[in-house]
Amino acid sequence: MQNLNDILVKLLEIEPSKLGGADLLNLLISLSSLAVAVLSFAVAMIALIYTGYQFVLKKGTKFYGVFTTSSSVWSKQKYISEIIIENKKDKAAAISYIYLRIGSNIYLELVSYDSPRIVAPFETIKIEIREGVSGYISSTFKIDLNVMLGDRNVRKSLMVVTPQGISKVKNYKKFWNIYFESLQNNFIIPVRPVRKYYKGKEYSDNLLFIVIDNSNEKSPEEFFLFRGNIYTIKNTTIKVDDSLSVSDLKELLGCVTDSATNTLTVECASYTYGDYESYEPVDIFHSGIIGTHVIGKAYTKLSRFTFRLKSKLKAFRAK
Repeated sequence: MQNLNDILVKLLEIEPSKLGGADLLNLLISLSSLAVAVLSFAVAMIALIYTGYQFVLKKGTKFYGVFTTSSSVWSKQKYISEIIIENKKDKAAAISYIYLRIGSNIYLELVSYDSPRIVAPFETIKIEIREGVSGYISSTFKIDLNVMLGDRNVRKSLMVVTPQGISKVKNYKKFWNIYFESLQNNFIIPVRPVRKYYKGKEYSDNLLFIVIDNSNEKSPEEFFLFRGNIYTIKNTTIKVDDSLSVSDLKELLGCVTDSATNTLTVECASYTYGDYESYEPVDIFHSGIIGTHVIGKAYTKLSRFTFRLKSKLKAFRAK
């Protein structure tokens, strides 16, 4: 830095009208030295800033995230159905627990890991809790969190427990969620795929039945029966189609008897939504930009106004 100041002083002392050949050469040398000094200083500052930035990235813990509160007919109380957490540090984090802090004193346990979950540097994890809850307890007492979980005025924060301690998860400034959007605009329609699965693994929709041969208890044999195929099991030929029911298949295989020689059992693949088959079919429509974002929003506001008006009339008549 002192060399840079000396070069600047020398340049200011030069009078252009008195420059000779030697003086001009000295000026060029001084300008070259100044350029080299400025470049060296800039490189040093960049290196210093980068080193400081890397130090900050590796020190402590820092998380960003968001959570979704849901209610459904399968759960008696509101619950946290989805959690997204992003590790903002350039080092892995070992998460043992995830809590929802309500106010400043209530810590609702959301996730507990038997062995800590390792989140890689800058990794984002998503945790879905579809089953809902039966209730909440504190010590040996039942408690009701419905009102607090549903009240937006009650401050709620995700808290992550790591070996370094407990860290507050900062909220994203803006988080887009299709279900929130559908509440704001009824013309936006969320659609989710439904798949079949068996023992945690997904299968084609053509999988209708799984026949299990338990003759070898240590290693039962499984037969996967797909729609449209013909199989032979224990000298019994089976044609698999939509007309074949579980009871028909059991009768064909002799599973309905209590004989000691009967080692076959029949199971069906489950759906990701257990009661999917009971859902009623409905037609949906598609619309363009104006239809969705102009007419859709206007329709949503009108529907809300109508609903509030009907609620007030109903309350008035009840009096």
